[in-house]
Amino acid sequence: MSTPQILGANRVVLLGCGGEVRASKAEFRRVGITVFEHTELIDALIEVAHDPDSIFVVCGGYRGVSLPDLLEIAMATARGAVILGTTPGDERTFLRTAVGAGVSASVELPLMPESLLAAINRLPQRVQDSDGIVTVGDLTIDRKSTRLNSSHTDIS
Repeated sequence: MSTPQILGANRVVLLGCGGEVRASKAEFRRVGITVFEHTELIDALIEVAHDPDSIFVVCGGYRGVSLPDLLEIAMATARGAVILGTTPGDERTFLRTAVGAGVSASVELPLMPESLLAAINRLPQRVQDSDGIVTVGDLTIDRKSTRLNSSHTDIS
């Protein structure tokens, strides 16, 4: 079983303290996910810089940088989604901080293929269209020519 690649959705960069993953790389690949684990912030950021559409999983218990600063760095670096890795004992203020920073989803640690895939599936889907035209019902938005049409009538 594999998932279709949607703007880096199959490539996950994990920043943690070590021990957050409880499955082999092969088990993650079976569900269509490649995980790159890092315990150093700079290494994870370099990995994300190589593919900014990767999903960036930041473990909430990462030491050395405060959570708000860490999330700000993650959000600025990753063009794809940022997911917060949580443990059952995390406080509500901890989660509020993450949501306030713009984290797209959370996943419970230790990381398993099924739970990571479920978190990815909960993310808002970003679909890249080739012609720049989005249609919803009678409304058509052409981003390239900056036109807005309703029932074939130009309203831009």
